[in-house]
Amino acid sequence: MIGIRHSILWPITSVFGFSLLAGAWAAGPAPAPPLARPTGAIAAAGVVTDEQYGWLTEKARQITASVRLKYEDGTVVYTPGGYVGLWPRDCYYLVHGVPQFVPAEDIRNIVRLVLRYQRPDGMVPKNVGLRGAGYVCWGPPPEADSAQFVVLLTHEYYRRTSDRAFVKENLLRLKRAMDSMPRSELGLVWINPEAPHTPYGFTDNVVKTGNELFCSLLYWEASRRMAEMAKAVDEKATEEDFLARAALIEKNLASLWDENSGMYMAASEACRQIDVWGSAYMVYIRFPDAPKRRRVCRYLVEHYAQVVYAGQVRHLPLGQYWENWQGWRNWPEWKDRHVKPFAKDTYQNGAYWGTASGWVAYAIAQVDPVLASKMLGDMIDYYRRFDAYECVNRTGYRKCPRYAASVANPLSAIRRLREEGKGEADH
Repeated sequence: MIGIRHSILWPITSVFGFSLLAGAWAAGPAPAPPLARPTGAIAAAGVVTDEQYGWLTEKARQITASVRLKYEDGTVVYTPGGYVGLWPRDCYYLVHGVPQFVPAEDIRNIVRLVLRYQRPDGMVPKNVGLRGAGYVCWGPPPEADSAQFVVLLTHEYYRRTSDRAFVKENLLRLKRAMDSMPRSELGLVWINPEAPHTPYGFTDNVVKTGNELFCSLLYWEASRRMAEMAKAVDEKATEEDFLARAALIEKNLASLWDENSGMYMAASEACRQIDVWGSAYMVYIRFPDAPKRRRVCRYLVEHYAQVVYAGQVRHLPLGQYWENWQGWRNWPEWKDRHVKPFAKDTYQNGAYWGTASGWVAYAIAQVDPVLASKMLGDMIDYYRRFDAYECVNRTGYRKCPRYAASVANPLSAIRRLREEGKGEADH
């Protein structure tokens, strides 16, 4: 077991990494007065006012400080907020979204910590917590996004430092991690319908099978980062390998496209349903298919009321729910606890999340920047009135306050929109 102590006072809110705040309600501070909406040049860029941006940045600084943890070996990690331990996906969202608050040295040490638990078959853990490392939330390992986020964390460190020695030291281990992710002949991340397991971590209760959209997009993104890092250390064969992996995904991602809706499906078999998050993320990472990016952007504008509430985003359009739902019922630690699947319109089955707000706002800004500004302003208004929760719904449900990804991901998108000043998806 890894010993751990908090760098600041921190309530123990998690057992086996499962938040005990799942049903928490919070009155929050007194309601803040409504803020003026961006107008003129600011609205045309699809962003927020300087005052709103400053408030959200300060909120992110406070949350980053509150989720900072130090293990007994001296490694500093960053928790999601409301969960105790390191989850590389949440950590990546934080260090990428608010790089000014996380030293590069911490990212390097986090990568080393995760790779310390790499299995002989190349698999890396989904989290490193109080009781060691976990490799999957439910079902057989691996968790289908674990390798991608370790690569993205490594690239974030390299991007900041140009530390080629660190890349060279770990490139083979990262390749082995990427090799451990199951993929179909299409190059997409594959979840065996006969032995399903955890997909993308922010849908880790959803039983998606077949080719899975979000993890495939992450695999494309991570493959390009692997190629870039391999080139930096003159590993030509590895560079070409990962460029080919990315190209195969580019060729075949359309197998998950639904022409009628103009959106991508979450998976090819179980849960072949409109994936709001994954489709928006495809736009955000500029996946190379401009006509489909444009259609996704238009869908999000035209169906705004079905996917957005208080600036936060549902996984599926309003009124739709995942057809296969796990609810941790097969987790050994919980098998005798009669854990019920999460109710409709809560958690991953219909609640609204700030984690995806930046991606959706960015996509909307490509065709309706004023609506994107309104969305981000509504999100900030909600955070000021209540808090930055992991997820919320329309009837008062709020889970896990001070949630890091809920501020970090929107800040990353806002920063990009401010820098671009106009949309990219239609170019």
